[in-house]
Amino acid sequence: MKVLICAAGTGGHIYPAVAVAQRLQQELPSVELLFLTSSKEVEDIILKAQPYRTVRVPLRGFQKGRPLDYFPALLSIISGFIKIFAEMKRFDPDAVFSTGGYMSLPSCLAAFLLGKRAVLHEQNVLPGRGIRASSRFARITAVSFEESLKYFKSGRTVFTGNPVREQLNTSSRETAAKALGLDRSKKTLLVTGGSQGSASINSLVIKMLPFLSCGNYNLVHITGAADFDRVKKAVSGLSLGSISYQCHPFLHNIWDALALADLVISRAGATMISELACKKLPSILIPYPYSAEGHQELNARALEKKGACVVARDDNLSAEKISDMIIELMGDDNALKKMGREAGSFYRQDAAKKITELILEDL
Repeated sequence: MKVLICAAGTGGHIYPAVAVAQRLQQELPSVELLFLTSSKEVEDIILKAQPYRTVRVPLRGFQKGRPLDYFPALLSIISGFIKIFAEMKRFDPDAVFSTGGYMSLPSCLAAFLLGKRAVLHEQNVLPGRGIRASSRFARITAVSFEESLKYFKSGRTVFTGNPVREQLNTSSRETAAKALGLDRSKKTLLVTGGSQGSASINSLVIKMLPFLSCGNYNLVHITGAADFDRVKKAVSGLSLGSISYQCHPFLHNIWDALALADLVISRAGATMISELACKKLPSILIPYPYSAEGHQELNARALEKKGACVVARDDNLSAEKISDMIIELMGDDNALKKMGREAGSFYRQDAAKKITELILEDL
């Protein structure tokens, strides 16, 4: 059996695809998988660490607020569609799985024209325009939040949750501390700007460190490859006090950082939220202000409504205020546990299983 997996753009689209690929291999050890992805550096970083055959498609999406960029992007999508169609015809899969983003429309359209069963997955509370259009060509669309069902055609949409990689379920604090070389008896703060990093969050960390230096914490900071050198140079000149600070451009074994973390500062991408939910972690979420149709803000507010996180705005980041918030939360185990329990209510352990069943259905 063959399954073509289309995932591109960010880790938020690729990691759920990897989680489903892992589940497919558990269900059908002989399954043949092929990943189609675009040509971003982050995709290369992520998928090089995976055992899957990958074909890269020169494809990019529209940039918000840049109308002059629409024509080149449209040409990119057309040429990308031709490449995807050709690869799909050559591979001749029994089913196609797409995780949204700007690859969803050309991949679902190609599957429809070739008579292939396509399963689409949306990670965010608010589906993007591309995935809403793509759902017309998919046999069925799976969503991560029940609130998303209303945006799709009834009878062809299923609430499954957002799948996470199997390592998230098996990682422990003890093994994580050894893997990262950190003291497990210390409380740990994890800061990440997502798979591509965030310059504004990185700058916030640099400004916060003097305020946090009185705390006896581990601080694991994932900067993104583009900003790593700047952050490393800036932090090298700071007095860190009792903080055990680690700086990484990217962390393939982020499940270890999550297993060790007591509190997380992050963007509000749906996959990160699912990973926080899996590990029942409290968080301070800083939605990316330029996410399509503000979907990260909606993701974060869904957690905030249940008391699972605190939401901070990217355009109003105060190092002193966020530091005070961190110190207060780190000193209140009851508050951390309560937030963690509420975060855990968003986790759907059988998400990968449900999506795999949808892919294999009637085959």
